[in-house]
Amino acid sequence: MGNRDTKINGDGTTSRERLQEGTNKASSLFSRLRRSTAAEAYEETNPGPSEIGQHLRTGKFPWKSTGLRFSETNIRRFYDLKLRLLGRGTFGIVVTGRHRLSGIDFAVKIVQKTTVKNVDTKTMFYREIDCLRSLHHRNILRYYDFFEDDSFCYAILELCSGGDLLKRLKKMAVVTEEHVVNYVRQMLEAIHHCHERGIMHRDLKADNFLFLTNDDDSPLVLIDFGLALQFEPGTKYTIICGSPRYIAPEVFEQAYDEKCDLWSLGIVVYAMLYGTHPFGVHSKSTFHEIRQEVSAGTVPYPNNPGLQPPSLLAQSFLQDLLQHNPTKRPNALEAMQHPWLLAPAAYLADYQIHPEIRYLAYKRAAEGRLAPMDDGVRRQLAELQRMTVTASRKGHSRYSN
Repeated sequence: MGNRDTKINGDGTTSRERLQEGTNKASSLFSRLRRSTAAEAYEETNPGPSEIGQHLRTGKFPWKSTGLRFSETNIRRFYDLKLRLLGRGTFGIVVTGRHRLSGIDFAVKIVQKTTVKNVDTKTMFYREIDCLRSLHHRNILRYYDFFEDDSFCYAILELCSGGDLLKRLKKMAVVTEEHVVNYVRQMLEAIHHCHERGIMHRDLKADNFLFLTNDDDSPLVLIDFGLALQFEPGTKYTIICGSPRYIAPEVFEQAYDEKCDLWSLGIVVYAMLYGTHPFGVHSKSTFHEIRQEVSAGTVPYPNNPGLQPPSLLAQSFLQDLLQHNPTKRPNALEAMQHPWLLAPAAYLADYQIHPEIRYLAYKRAAEGRLAPMDDGVRRQLAELQRMTVTASRKGHSRYSN
């Protein structure tokens, strides 16, 4: 496996090495600052995912859990929360935050405690953090730290500034199967790493793959583990979850395992190649209608005489991933060995994805994006701003737009 970012800078280092160097400095600063403010902070502990797992098993959810790296010290001592909204996850909002001493930007996921009251939601929140803490791969979002105050919990995460997958495809002057193969390999690397560690994502979709930077060779990163689950091999799960157009047939049938992620990946690849989804192609399609289409057992493929179809190898790969019967569907490791992903670049370069397809792919993906900021998000941002202004008056950080 190569480095996460292979771009070479003028001093001979890679962009990833520079970022890692900065991150190491930030980690060192975290430790020094916390040791110097021991009287103001809880003793820092990090016993591992099993500690949170205990809370998941018992159903007890003390917010000040030693299962998370935790400091009662005001997060604003370490970070300037700019409150620029990056998105909304399953449990809260994600904003930008800059580490004060290193100047490194991070994504900060913020959950308001009053919105996470029932046991099921708290279980999912702990599960998301627990999953991220146990995953360490260049194509998976990195978790760094956790803070808490009376009103909010804050998870410090890697900042992905390169935009999402389909948006990148739309911007590229030429997109070939070679490009798509490169991205699919990275997506499979992430999925395989998750499955190796007993985690199925359950919400794989184009929106959940972001580029780390704007560089042409930026790594692709899997995000949003809000619905992820630590699974037991051989166990079938029954809870229907995910984004309807990407849900596998066995999930609708309420008897699924980690191979449901491979079906969802197949839908992502389908959208990359054809510029549409196979199911629920109308923006007003209901959950019930999509479920009926998926359960019918037939995957429709566009037949447009004016456009060159993908290569036979690409079509074969799609047919493997979109097998209705999960026992006939490859697992992540098997999918990585498909000839399409191993074929020489010269063979794939002859096929170029039509610009109209790239535009439609982005447009289709946009239909499922987050709605404009609602009142709940506005209230959370307003409360954060109020708290930050109050902290400023006490000699802490100031709110910045």
